[in-house]
Amino acid sequence: MVQTPCFGWSLFSDPGQAYQHIMSSGDRFHSSVPEGVKRINQTLLFSLHPRDFSELRLNYPPKNMKSTGLYYVKGEPITVRTQPADGNELTPKLFLSIGIHTDRLSHVPAAERRRPDYGRVSIPLNMTHPLSRTSPISGLVYLSSSDTGTGSFEVALTGAVKAPWFKLGRDSLEQWQNEIRHYPAPWAELEGEYTRLALPSTMIRELDDPVAVVLAYDQVVKDANALVGLSPDTQVREDKAPDLPFQFVLDIHTSMDDGTRSHNGYPIVLYWLHYGNPFRLIDPDTIRSGNLIRHEIGHNYEPEERAFEPPGAAQAFAEIFPYGYRYQSGYWFIFNFWDSDFLYYYFPFFEFYWDIFLYIFGYGYNWDIWGEEVDEMLPAKTAFMAILINELSPKPLTKLYQDFRRLPGEQIPSQPQEKTDYFFESLCRITGQDLTLLFRSWRVPVSSAAYQRVLQEKYEHPRWLYHDGL
Repeated sequence: MVQTPCFGWSLFSDPGQAYQHIMSSGDRFHSSVPEGVKRINQTLLFSLHPRDFSELRLNYPPKNMKSTGLYYVKGEPITVRTQPADGNELTPKLFLSIGIHTDRLSHVPAAERRRPDYGRVSIPLNMTHPLSRTSPISGLVYLSSSDTGTGSFEVALTGAVKAPWFKLGRDSLEQWQNEIRHYPAPWAELEGEYTRLALPSTMIRELDDPVAVVLAYDQVVKDANALVGLSPDTQVREDKAPDLPFQFVLDIHTSMDDGTRSHNGYPIVLYWLHYGNPFRLIDPDTIRSGNLIRHEIGHNYEPEERAFEPPGAAQAFAEIFPYGYRYQSGYWFIFNFWDSDFLYYYFPFFEFYWDIFLYIFGYGYNWDIWGEEVDEMLPAKTAFMAILINELSPKPLTKLYQDFRRLPGEQIPSQPQEKTDYFFESLCRITGQDLTLLFRSWRVPVSSAAYQRVLQEKYEHPRWLYHDGL
C-alpha cells in the first residue's frame, strides 16, 4: 500500500520509506537490471544544433543533449565508435554521458546522503579511435555537444540495455502500451516537443497514456515562453523560443534539502519525496496547475546572471511563473492560499510577530527584506512579486524580458545596485507609472539617484497605490 501525506506531512518520519519500491536510496539508488536481460548493440545518429541560445539571455537555456533510449550497467564494458555521417568532415567535441543526476551533494555528510554524489560520467568521443572502458555508475545514456552547426554523426554503442523511452510524434500509443514501457531498464523517459522527463521505470509500467503527461509538461514551457515574450513562430532571433527540450529529473536528494533545484545548466530536479506522493508528477492535472514545476522552470527563465533581480530575489523571481499562470488563467486569487506570501501580504502583523517570536527563541531574523540570502524574508519577497503580477498584470514583465534581450551588451547591469535600479526604472518606464511608493514600502533597495530619475520623468502616480485613490 502506498502511503500519502496527511495535511502536508508524511506519515513516515523519513518520506523515502514510503516510496522505496519506486526509487531506491544509497548505493542502490541507480537500481539494477533483472538477470538475464540481453545487452544490445545500436547505431545512433546525433546532429549538432544550429543555435546556442545566447541571444535569449536565459539563466539556464536547454542544452543539446539527446536521449538514446539506452541504459548502461555499472562495471560492464562500454564500446563506442563514432564517425561523421554523409561525408561530414567536421570534428566537434562530442560527449557520451551516463547518468542524469548532476546535483552535487559534496557538502552533505556521507551518512545523510540518500544517493551517491554527482551521478553522471561524461566521456569525450574520438572520431578516429573506438572507445572501450567501464562505467563506475549505472544510468541512462545521452549524447551531447556544446558546439553548434549542421553536422551529423553516427555513434555505435555496444553492451547497453533498452530503456523505456516514449517520444511524442515518433512513437504510437500502441507501441508504448505493448512494447516500450516493458523495456527492462530501471529508469525511463517521456519526451515531448519542449520537455523530457526522466523517472524510475516503476512509475510508468502501468501508465497507459504518456501523451497526456508529455503534453502537460510541454504546456508549462509554452506558458513560460509566453510570459517572457518568446514564440516558436517569430523570425526575430531574440524572441524565438528554444527548440530543444528542457530536462526534468526526479531525484531522491538535492543540495537544497527543503525542496527543488534547477542546477548546473542541465536538468530541473524534482525532489518529490519531500512533497509526498510522486505519482502526482505524472498526473496531467497536477502538472498543469502545479506550483512546483512552474517555479522550477522559472529558474531556467530567469535573466542571465540574474541581471535585473534585486539582491536575494532568485526564489521570489521564480514564483513569477506560477503567479503569471494563475493570472492568465483567470484565477480570482493568485496567491498561495494560507501560505507565507498570502499571510505576509494580507496579515503582515501576524508575520511580523511570528518573526519576532523566532528571533527571541534563537532562530535568527534578518530585518532587511532584500538580503543576499535567497531564503531570508522569502515570504515578503514572494508577496512583492505577487503584487506586481496582481496589480500590473504579467504584460510589463513580458516587455521587461524582451527589452533586456535587446539591451546592448555594455549596458547589461552587473552589480547588485545596478540590477535593482534597472528593474525599478524599467517597470516604471514600461508601465508609464511612478512605482516609487510601492518599492519604498517594500524596502526594495533602489538608489536615491534612480528614484530621482523616475521623478524627473513625471510618470503617472497609480491610484491603486494610495488609500484615497477611489
